[in-house]
Amino acid sequence: TRTSTGYTFAGWKDAFGNTFEGIEIGDYSYGDITLNAYWTTNTYSIAFNVSGIDYQPVLDGLALPNKLSYTVEEALILPNYDIEGYIFNGWYEGSVKVTGISVGTTGDKVFTAKFTPLTYSITCYDDGTAINSFNYTIESSVELEPLPDGDYEFDSWIDANGNKRTTVEQGSTGNIY
Repeated sequence: TRTSTGYTFAGWKDAFGNTFEGIEIGDYSYGDITLNAYWTTNTYSIAFNVSGIDYQPVLDGLALPNKLSYTVEEALILPNYDIEGYIFNGWYEGSVKVTGISVGTTGDKVFTAKFTPLTYSITCYDDGTAINSFNYTIESSVELEPLPDGDYEFDSWIDANGNKRTTVEQGSTGNIY
């Protein structure tokens, strides 16, 4: 039996479109008969995973591609993602970065979208002088240390928008001054 990558042999067809799975030529048969092989297209599955996002609200809102299968005859381009607080590093099949599926590709696929949290900076000022600076990501929560001053009781830091802050909550993005 002949094989064809991406297809499964389904039987034979005669000139009239009649299909045959097996062929038996009887004792009293005569004349030429032409049969053509016919094939069905195999369908392969696609699974999508996410790596590098540990902040659950982002994962809950992430819409992965809805194409869950493909055939040898299809080309697919995998989408890019623009997610606040993260850099999209691409799709990977194992350790190999991929952008899609080419015509002629076969086999079940597992693609993993890899992300890296963006790093933001926090700079604390006292009377116009930077006294403390550190970094955070969307996945971290930061307790802002009070300003040590023996003469006053520290209330909070005030950001550039005039908001009082004692913490930077998980899920926050952007540089804070």
